[in-house]
Amino acid sequence: MTSTTPSATTSPRSATAKAPRAKNSTSSARSLSPLTIQVGRVAPRAPSPDPEIARLRAEIESLETKLALYRRREQLDLEYSDALSVDELRKRIAPIVQTVCAEFSLPLDAFWSRARTNDRAIPRHIARYLARTLLFPEPTVAKLGQAFNCDHGTILNSVHVVEDQCSINPTFAARVQKLRTALSVHS
Repeated sequence: MTSTTPSATTSPRSATAKAPRAKNSTSSARSLSPLTIQVGRVAPRAPSPDPEIARLRAEIESLETKLALYRRREQLDLEYSDALSVDELRKRIAPIVQTVCAEFSLPLDAFWSRARTNDRAIPRHIARYLARTLLFPEPTVAKLGQAFNCDHGTILNSVHVVEDQCSINPTFAARVQKLRTALSVHS
């Protein structure tokens, strides 16, 4: 009586079928990252023992949330500002221009002239800066440029010039803040 064990009766086909599977599964596990083996799902990360890494992860999540909110606000602002015509925008910047001209004792026709002297350029920079920062919904830079009869790059340059001067010169910063306060009270 011959006794056959299951290993002795295995067919050559089943033995060869198991060997390549084992070989393929180990080679694919080596070539793929652990995250792709989990069928497209990313496993939640275990809390890091390092508090600095945990702090950085929390900061990244906070920044991502702020970025999403900023993008949504920017989208809404663009929808509102696109509906704003240049003439309507000029009416909205008129009080800003008048307040700045009064502060610098500059006539309106001198403000709108093409002269590039400091006594005219600085009030223009401040008016453009205030229009860019105070108006809500925030108009596009291109529309502000049209309203001020200049290029959009000039608006951006004015914003940078005023911000730089405010960080360097406290007297200038106080004057800009005084104008900002006066305009926000009237708005």
